[in-house]
Amino acid sequence: MGSVIWAIFLRRVAGLDLAIVPEHPDGAGGLDFLSVSPQAFSIFVFALASVLAGAWGNAFLHEGVNPAVHRNAFVAFVVLNVVILVAAVVPLPKLLGQLAKALL
Repeated sequence: MGSVIWAIFLRRVAGLDLAIVPEHPDGAGGLDFLSVSPQAFSIFVFALASVLAGAWGNAFLHEGVNPAVHRNAFVAFVVLNVVILVAAVVPLPKLLGQLAKALL
C-alpha cells in the first residue's frame, strides 16, 4: 500500500511546474529526497522475505515439505517486488528532465 501512495505522490510531484534551484544545498535541485525511495521499500521487502523464509524453512525442516513446492510462490514474490519497485520509480525520469532543464 505504501508503494502505491508513493507512486501517486511522485506522479503528482512530476506534474507540477517546479522551481528547481540548481544551487540547492542538496546538490539535486531540492529533489534529493527522491533518491532514497527505493531504499525506503527495502525494509518492507526484507521483513516479508524473512517471514516467508521462516515459514518455508519450518515447513521444510519440521514438516518434511519438498522445497520445490514453494518455487512458484518464490518466483511470484520476486516478480511482485520488482513490479512494485518499478511502479514506484516510474515518474522519476520526468523529474530528471525538469532538473536537467533547470541546470541548462
